[in-house]
Amino acid sequence: MQNHALLGHYIDCFREKIDCETLNKHHIHHNLSTAERTAVQSWKSKDQTAIKSADKGGAIVILNCDDYVNEANRQPSNTTDYKELRDDSIPEFTQKKKLVP
Repeated sequence: MQNHALLGHYIDCFREKIDCETLNKHHIHHNLSTAERTAVQSWKSKDQTAIKSADKGGAIVILNCDDYVNEANRQPSNTTDYKELRDDSIPEFTQKKKLVP
């Protein structure tokens, strides 16, 4: 009889552990606090805010939309780093890319 009682207890404990594991799988672990998530939602809901992925480093950039548009217009006008192409060079670049091992 004692073995049956121990086995029954073991089975009950095992079932409880399985239930806990199943419940934990559906739990979302946030990397932001509740206040931080609320702030991000507030920023996202405003029309004056742009939230974008940064070009490098996996960062996120939060900008006022006017600043975002000004920066988008400023970069192509930077003739040191950018040059206006005479025509559509995409086919030429695509062909050259195919030749690179």
